[in-house]
Amino acid sequence: MASWTVFELLAMIFHTMLWSLRVMAGIWMGICVVVAMAGYLRGGQQIFQTRWGEHKPWNTVQKILLVLVGAFVVLQTVNTVFGTYYGNWDDETYCAVAVTSWYTDTVYRCSTTAGTLLAPFHNVKYVLASWPVYSAALAILGGLHPAVVYRTLLPLLEIPAFWWIGGAILTMFFRKDRTRTLMSLLLFQLLFLVAAEKMTGTGIEWWMVVNCWTGKSVGGGMVVPLILWMMMELYDTPGAAQRLTLWKILFLASCAACFVSASLFFVVPVQLALWGAVYLLFTRRYRETAGICLCLLPPSICAVLTLF
Repeated sequence: MASWTVFELLAMIFHTMLWSLRVMAGIWMGICVVVAMAGYLRGGQQIFQTRWGEHKPWNTVQKILLVLVGAFVVLQTVNTVFGTYYGNWDDETYCAVAVTSWYTDTVYRCSTTAGTLLAPFHNVKYVLASWPVYSAALAILGGLHPAVVYRTLLPLLEIPAFWWIGGAILTMFFRKDRTRTLMSLLLFQLLFLVAAEKMTGTGIEWWMVVNCWTGKSVGGGMVVPLILWMMMELYDTPGAAQRLTLWKILFLASCAACFVSASLFFVVPVQLALWGAVYLLFTRRYRETAGICLCLLPPSICAVLTLF
């Protein structure tokens, strides 16, 4: 989420100034590497060792369930990459934005049809939600074509991440019970597949199976569940210092929502307001109202900009 937030800030600057996308991609990668190394050196290694050391041994049932869950994730990923295609407006336009940005070395400043130069923020909501440009930047860094990144590489990351976040949420419900979590996740996967088959073009299940590379899919399948997960973690965390870290992650997720999809300009504020109200009501941590308001700010500003 931090890398997406940095990318969004850089994209807005380089879009406005008509600067090189390739330069922006290099700067973004450099910032991400420096921040990741700093975080690891400051205690990331110790955190990883502690968390893995607390894991209990896996029994036979849990191993079987894990294999089944993993097999489903692999099959869905392979099916999405090699067996599905839906040529709707979203897919074609967003992919065209990525290819045009890569070809013209700009951050969405050229028309996808005529190739002519466009004014800054010519289409506010699609400029603010710069998710397609992300594929162009990854294509530059990886030496690939943006369409390959968009439709082939991203699903390899997005689908496993979606199920990992879903498993983390289920772990919160079942209080670290690994067997129940895996059984519930397997059932969720089966229901998910049925819903994707029956809700053609309407449900997030269908979007994650067919068009998982679009911003709507990433928003509904990753960002919104991640925000829910962070709110649940906040509820279960008694220490103020630990909650402060979670608030920082939640704020970054809120900022990243602006980068992923224009739909999240409205979905995330509603989600944060509802869950934030429930959180304050049950925990009585009213001093943390400021944290909720701060997290509401980025998508709310984007929503206002698209309306007026």
